[in-house]
Amino acid sequence: MSHVAAVTTELKDLAAIKAACKELGLTFKEGQQTYRWFGEWVNDYAAKDAAYLNGIKPEDYGKCSHAIEVPGSGYDIGLVKNPATNAYRIVYDNWGTGKVIVGTIGAGGEKLIQRYGILKAEALAKSKGHTTVRETGKNGNILLRVRSNQF
Repeated sequence: MSHVAAVTTELKDLAAIKAACKELGLTFKEGQQTYRWFGEWVNDYAAKDAAYLNGIKPEDYGKCSHAIEVPGSGYDIGLVKNPATNAYRIVYDNWGTGKVIVGTIGAGGEKLIQRYGILKAEALAKSKGHTTVRETGKNGNILLRVRSNQF
């Protein structure tokens, strides 16, 4: 079975994506133009995150601009470039061993997207001369505190 999902949030900054992958224990495969998945679309997945319902054609499953290896999963995450926005979409097969991907990046990719956002915010704060401190809440969410060094 194939259950290829696409995340609607787009990511632009490859350096931040790479850093987020590193923090989550993932391996970024720059320039790898294929990602591992079930390998055959059998039209058996119609959830709202189904890739074909979100602009990714089934004939393009397995194709990407960059890939992300997820330890313990026989599948990868593909980063598919949207030429209209010059940003990347997260695409992966969430069936079978793909469930390891969901456990690692979260349903809808929220853990990867959160790390990406934190890294972007930290870089912006640093560029403005500020310092940052991360705190992890009881629910696992990360709170980023930014302190101005201008006083």
